[in-house]
Amino acid sequence: MRDADSLDVHSEPTLVIDANCAAGKQLADQLNRSAFTADIAVSCSAALAALRAKYYGSMVFVGDVSDPEQLQCIADLRKRSLRTWIVIISSTDLYSRDTTGRASLLC
Repeated sequence: MRDADSLDVHSEPTLVIDANCAAGKQLADQLNRSAFTADIAVSCSAALAALRAKYYGSMVFVGDVSDPEQLQCIADLRKRSLRTWIVIISSTDLYSRDTTGRASLLC
């Protein structure tokens, strides 16, 4: 049995998905400098193509979760890679007000 210090926790690459090429490249570069392997995709179709070519242990999706096309992209990514962690970064407000005025998480 191997101890925790000997495990290679950075062995599975990360796919950064960001339509803002400069920002996505900056995040991927930061991950690469921190001993992670990271690639970038600037569109949903590019991300899906990358997933067909390579297994990613995690994805970082930067986008607008109020946009139906981007939500569909997230769903397509999930269907393509069931065992991959997806971290979603969005400046969009994820909460709505119900009829009583209380905040509730959109589902």
